[in-house]
Amino acid sequence: MNTDMTKYCFQHFENAYNIGWKNNHKSSKQEDYGKEFIEKLKVFCQYPVNKDLNGKFRYLDAKEGGKCVTGFGEIRIIDIKNNIRYAAPNIIVLDILDGLYFPPKEFIDAVMDCPEYASEEYKDFIRAYTEHNFWGENKQVIENIETACLLIQQDHNYFKEFVLENKAINIVTKKGSLLNYAIQLKDNEIAEWLIEEKIDINSFDGLELLTALKMNNTRIALQLLRHGIITDGDEMKSNPLLFAIKIGSRELVEELMTKHRHLVAVYTNEYVKNYTILDIAKRYKNDQIIQTVKKYL
Repeated sequence: MNTDMTKYCFQHFENAYNIGWKNNHKSSKQEDYGKEFIEKLKVFCQYPVNKDLNGKFRYLDAKEGGKCVTGFGEIRIIDIKNNIRYAAPNIIVLDILDGLYFPPKEFIDAVMDCPEYASEEYKDFIRAYTEHNFWGENKQVIENIETACLLIQQDHNYFKEFVLENKAINIVTKKGSLLNYAIQLKDNEIAEWLIEEKIDINSFDGLELLTALKMNNTRIALQLLRHGIITDGDEMKSNPLLFAIKIGSRELVEELMTKHRHLVAVYTNEYVKNYTILDIAKRYKNDQIIQTVKKYL
């Protein structure tokens, strides 16, 4: 999750593009980004918009010896020209300087064009950066979100008309995308309609698939897979194959193991060592699922 240029969903759902949450670049030489870009980015990193103890952090050598911890904060960079914003950890500048992360050109340009942190324009953005305003949205977008969230529960026909007329299919609600919201409401009719109307099913890095699996909704999960939703097996908590095993869906396990082989992973962390997909299947003691996993290993 949190891949570059997907939508932010760490502390809340927000119409901001993720940048720098995953290291992507190792270089033997330091890239030249220009002093102005680095210095301007440093200022934003010094004043995060929010902090979370589960946020990205790094251990650094302390001047007096030993280690110190930095990070846990988040910054927002606003791209005035394109009317979008970026969400990044406040250690991004360290990752860039150490050659661990290579930012996309869009982000570099946005930093250069972003109003200075101390400017009135940026202060206005921070003042509007509240849950009530859906984290910085303008009045029209706020009205679209509130209306769509009301209609989705009251009148399917009016909801569909409103979304199409206002080009609001990819708005971000407090529940994530409209598709994620529909899945949580167990509303397959609207979920399927949104998929057919080509809602961006990958804007949240495959989150809707995980939501469908958690809701034991194999019908929508299969549709999302067949429409090309992203699947991520880097971590156990975001591997849809594990959820398919947990809910006991043989059809989904077969689909994922045959067409998404990268999900057949082995995990080692502070809790498990060399933990395989078969180990996970055995944990839930479903003989049919165990045999299916063995068949496609």
